[in-house]
Amino acid sequence: MKTYQELITEMGRGDVNELKSRLPVAIEHLLKLKHMTGRRLTDNRRGWEQSLRNQYNELAVHLKRNNAIKTELTPEVLDKAHRAAIAKLTKEYPTVNFPKGRTLSLEEIVGPGAWEYIKPKPKLKAPPKAKR
Repeated sequence: MKTYQELITEMGRGDVNELKSRLPVAIEHLLKLKHMTGRRLTDNRRGWEQSLRNQYNELAVHLKRNNAIKTELTPEVLDKAHRAAIAKLTKEYPTVNFPKGRTLSLEEIVGPGAWEYIKPKPKLKAPPKAKR
């Protein structure tokens, strides 16, 4: 029988895996919406936007449930997700010129709902010292 700590650790790993699998999908749809033109864009925009909203919602759910996984959103993880998305897109759309390097911010990739859970907290200024 698993201990409580083992169950928590296992659940955390599941959230991390879920997070990492959703990132390339979100990036893929963002890049399609930014770089596709003409009939491809008009025929597919609504589906891509809906898929992106689904990714955003799920990312927010996972980050809200397990705030510790935000440490997994490193530049290396984002770069790897971007490379995976680009690899898929260039096979699917060989004539479209997608950017090779990551051009999307973390906020764009995870969406506004998830960003609320991971954005840097503003630093509070110390009150001015009273003069004596």
